[in-house]
Amino acid sequence: MKEQFSEFLKQPGDKDLKAWEDYYLNHCDGIRKIHDASERLWEMLEKMHLDHTVFDLSLAQKYIEELLFNKTHFGMSGEYYSVLAVAKYLGMTHRFSNAEEESQGIDAFFGEYPAQVKPHNSVKMHHVRNHADEDKTLVITYEDKKNICYIHNPDFIKNGIK
Repeated sequence: MKEQFSEFLKQPGDKDLKAWEDYYLNHCDGIRKIHDASERLWEMLEKMHLDHTVFDLSLAQKYIEELLFNKTHFGMSGEYYSVLAVAKYLGMTHRFSNAEEESQGIDAFFGEYPAQVKPHNSVKMHHVRNHADEDKTLVITYEDKKNICYIHNPDFIKNGIK
């Protein structure tokens, strides 16, 4: 998803939620992917023997769309713009992680230094499962929809630069 969102950000035009929805549906085989994910989620819900008057396939699809559009847009935008802001602040080159690095909890690099970028309230709300090792990773958080980000351990970079 990160690669698709990065491609979206490279396109000319608006970067708002509606533009992300349109891009995903028109460039990423989005309709089929949403349908397939909704079907898989519904199959899991059926195995749980939940009340089908409350949970149905359309609710599963609404959940997938909420996750895909809203959560992805705001989360990836927060990460993307935080990395750009911190790179400018530190005066360093940056790059975003690849899938293998992402699986290790690394979201970006500043020079050779790895960074983890998360929503500001994610740690206290226990949403972060792979906590960053602040001795080995720069930690950045951002506040959703506020254009604010925080560098939690800037000495990690300052001490590494000789």
